[in-house]
Amino acid sequence: MDLENKPDALLVDDDNADRDRLATALSDNGNLVTLASSLDEVQAFVYQDNKEIRKFAAFCDIKAPGCAQSTFLYLRNTSEQRSLSFAWTHYVDTEVRDIAKHLGASYTFDKNIHPVEELVWEVNNSSGWERIKLRTRDHMTGLFNRNGFIQLIPFQLALMRHHRSPTESSAVIMIDANKFKGINDIHGHLVGDQAIMIIAETLKSCVRRNTDIVARYAGDEFIIWLPGATARWARWLGDKIKRTLARQKLRGRNGALVPLEVAVGAA
Repeated sequence: MDLENKPDALLVDDDNADRDRLATALSDNGNLVTLASSLDEVQAFVYQDNKEIRKFAAFCDIKAPGCAQSTFLYLRNTSEQRSLSFAWTHYVDTEVRDIAKHLGASYTFDKNIHPVEELVWEVNNSSGWERIKLRTRDHMTGLFNRNGFIQLIPFQLALMRHHRSPTESSAVIMIDANKFKGINDIHGHLVGDQAIMIIAETLKSCVRRNTDIVARYAGDEFIIWLPGATARWARWLGDKIKRTLARQKLRGRNGALVPLEVAVGAA
């Protein structure tokens, strides 16, 4: 992999010796390394200097106090289509692997067993990036696809049981594009694709919590999982989505304005 295409690296670790050892190995390999010790610093890294279009690898000690576990959740919900998350800690056992999987870690490595050279190789293995991207993401919108959504729900429920009351409610919103076949038939599939992209971007802009999951469930169907939310909140958010889409401007054949309408169900 040439230097220009090498992914950046984000390191979240409270052990300075381990962190510096990995940072040196990555830097020597040509990867641009950033250190972070808070979720604010992680967010700043993700969105600075057009990082939103660059791929990166995040290394987090899952046992470290502070922001390590929240970093996994944040990256899973904002950047999984362009990042690999590595759980890197001491004494990895089955419990640690399960927690890492629930949080969305792409790989789990034991500091006592795996040399940093192995991690550097994995970071720069492009097949790993493609495998993660194709397994869980919709190629057009960048949202989770149906498979990715189905994989995430059990992990989200496990986290809720671990961190909150098991009786706490959650909500789901289903969104179906109205007359989408007609848009394709009248204006062509290119305009239909643009409509899908506008809907996806609108859903992402309306959903603000890091724990919420937005997915393209089928061709013109979308789904939003709102852990800890009420049905009332879901209905309010559904109405907001409809109002926001109604203001969008999409031009079709001969410059005709194409209305974007969706059917929304919330529970």
